[in-house]
Amino acid sequence: MKNNYTRRCFNCVERVHYFGLKTELAPLSPKETTFFAGVTTAWTGLKGHDVLQGTGERGFREGAAERRLLVGAIWKMNRRIADIAKSIAEEGEDPGIAEKFRLPQANRTYQMAASTGVGFANEAEPIKALFIERGMEATFVTDLRALVTEFETAAGVRVGGLAVQITGTAGLAQLARQGLRFVRLLRPLINEKLKAQPALQASWKLASRVAKRGAVEVPVTPPPATPGSGS
Repeated sequence: MKNNYTRRCFNCVERVHYFGLKTELAPLSPKETTFFAGVTTAWTGLKGHDVLQGTGERGFREGAAERRLLVGAIWKMNRRIADIAKSIAEEGEDPGIAEKFRLPQANRTYQMAASTGVGFANEAEPIKALFIERGMEATFVTDLRALVTEFETAAGVRVGGLAVQITGTAGLAQLARQGLRFVRLLRPLINEKLKAQPALQASWKLASRVAKRGAVEVPVTPPPATPGSGS
């Protein structure tokens, strides 16, 4: 999750969740119990969507990096085939072959590279002996098809990662709004509860406010576990 408004809201909800565990607040009233439960539910969901967003972003980046490498290999293979086709045409063995393997001069997008690779493989399949006897690998058609398939797989990973990232981002925004609603409901109640404890009240006011943009936030430290809680 990036350092933006949603992150600052997440931190606020987290702080309020942990503040609600303080023994100084006990006993909680029914309203306080309900509102703190809402904060905790939102905080738990935010953590899950934070992981989802991170997973999606990694998938998107990995897929994009793989596509970039593969498209370079596809263009290189396309260029080799086009150059040999020109040689065959110039030699006079098949004068029209160069046109079949002409590289696109415009719109050289990733998808264009893959589409050109498929077209070249289809055209070369029945006459691959002409290319092989001029130095191309015996498996060059199969190799080119394999590169295109890997490219399409990487594209799927990229798109899938983006979808997961978008889902996580949307979930974070929704749960941040939900958590802040409960925080707002709690603010006046806890202020009243702590009016005789000014130091703790000041701590609550700080914890229950969304930090300003660019502000340095103190990391949240969970309260120590009570004796016997881990048994």
